[in-house]
Amino acid sequence: MTTERIQHIRKADRDSLWFLGDNVQIIFDASHTEGKLLLAWQHMAPGATPPLHEHAVEDEMFFLLEGSITYWSGDREFTAGPGDAVLLPVGVPHTLQADPEAGAKFLLLTSPTGFEDFLRAVSEPATYDGPQRGWQMDEETARKLGAAAEQAKITIIAPPGTRP
Repeated sequence: MTTERIQHIRKADRDSLWFLGDNVQIIFDASHTEGKLLLAWQHMAPGATPPLHEHAVEDEMFFLLEGSITYWSGDREFTAGPGDAVLLPVGVPHTLQADPEAGAKFLLLTSPTGFEDFLRAVSEPATYDGPQRGWQMDEETARKLGAAAEQAKITIIAPPGTRP
């Protein structure tokens, strides 16, 4: 039996990033899982919503810890709360929105890995836990988002607030 891949990641040792104003902490990435799985913790600000987009490489899975998120994926709309799990498969346009009052905390899994490179390319180091106070999309972030999405084979279909 081989044990060299056993990992223990303490909270203080995670990469903590601000991604589009949300706090994302990468727990396990390609370097830990031989490219099979990304596991991250995310705290979305109240009402936060990404652009309508589609992944060409990875499935996304969400496990809600606190708050709620409304999802629009393909022709479906639903709201998930604590303890719920959501799978958004590769190739299906989708977006989501955190509860406008409470935001949301969840575990994000993607398979295969690579999504962490996208997150890191668009993010900046977080200096505190939680969403970035006062965050607004600016031209530099929009440029980084577009370039990173192209590299990651993520198609941005429409701006935040647009539904499939």
